[in-house]
Amino acid sequence: MFKIRRLLLYIVIFLIIVLVVPIKETAPMTSLQQQLKSSVDSWTSSETATNDELKVPNKHDFAVNNIQMNMSKQDVDNKLGKAKRVTSNEYGTHWHTYYSDDYRA
Repeated sequence: MFKIRRLLLYIVIFLIIVLVVPIKETAPMTSLQQQLKSSVDSWTSSETATNDELKVPNKHDFAVNNIQMNMSKQDVDNKLGKAKRVTSNEYGTHWHTYYSDDYRA
C-alpha cells in the first residue's frame, strides 16, 4: 500500500513540474512552424481569382424568388399562392407572409 501511495505521489509531483515549468521548443520544430506559416501565407496571398470587373446594370429591380418590389399583390399571389399570414402594424401597413412548410428544416 505504501508503495502505491509513493508511486502516486511521484506521478503527481511529475505532473505538477510538467505543468509549471515551460518547455522550450526545439530548433527543428520552430523551423517547421516557420515553413508552414510561410507556405500558408503564400497560399492565402496568391491571387487565384481573375480581376474581371462585373458589369453593373443600368436599372435592376430587387427580386427574391422572381418577386420584385414593384409587383402588385395579385401578381405575387399568382406566383406564390395565397399568403400564409397577414400581419398589421400601428401604421396601417399589412405584411403578407408567404412560405412553404419546409422552411423549418
